[in-house]
Amino acid sequence: MTLISFLCQDPWSTAQFFLRSITIICSIGFFLTGFGISPELAYRLYLNVMMSAFFTFSIRLFMRMKESQVYVISRAFLDLFVNEDSGHYMLYTFFCYNLPPVTIFLIPVFLYAVLFTAKFLGKLMEFMPGFIQSSINIVLKGVANKQADIHRFIAYCEIFGLFIITLKVFTDGLFFLSPFLYYQFLKWRYMSRRNHSVKTVLSELKHSTQSLAYHQKCPATVSRLMLKLVDIISRLSPTPPPN
Repeated sequence: MTLISFLCQDPWSTAQFFLRSITIICSIGFFLTGFGISPELAYRLYLNVMMSAFFTFSIRLFMRMKESQVYVISRAFLDLFVNEDSGHYMLYTFFCYNLPPVTIFLIPVFLYAVLFTAKFLGKLMEFMPGFIQSSINIVLKGVANKQADIHRFIAYCEIFGLFIITLKVFTDGLFFLSPFLYYQFLKWRYMSRRNHSVKTVLSELKHSTQSLAYHQKCPATVSRLMLKLVDIISRLSPTPPPN
């Protein structure tokens, strides 16, 4: 089998691979804005990242619809959209596309693109020259070994994104309903059936905050504020559906 025939064998996966490659390239360009790249170019790169990621997750959701034999105009589609990670990130990328560029919003889609691109590159190894295979294989093994850490870091970015958006409502005049819209996304991530990273990280943050609050050297006022914050977040946390 040739490389072209392999790519044509699964056109939807191939399309996602190329879209994710665009996401990665534009993300790296955006990260380099501190090295003399103009703000206008950085903004265009940010939009390209979110747009390419949106189409990537749209294709992924479409593939899941085909697998589940779900049609768009149906209650089953809404259930699939809410429960699928690709549906969550369609909402996320559309939402972030309309926000001012912030690095923390871009990091999750960049890292997901890296994870899935690495997986697809593993399938292309047989079509590459030997000297390239060894180099790429080292990169793929590194990504695979750090996959759990990457998912945790993504979860931290998703969680703290809510605080950034809330802050921007007061500092940059962001639409006042933006935190509530983002909270809906975060709630879906918490209830995700495939990816429990947000739920795990929130639990860790809760225990860490409580440990600090109960520490004997923590001032009483700060301790009360920290415990109050934990209580509010605990009440806002949804109940995950049964597996």
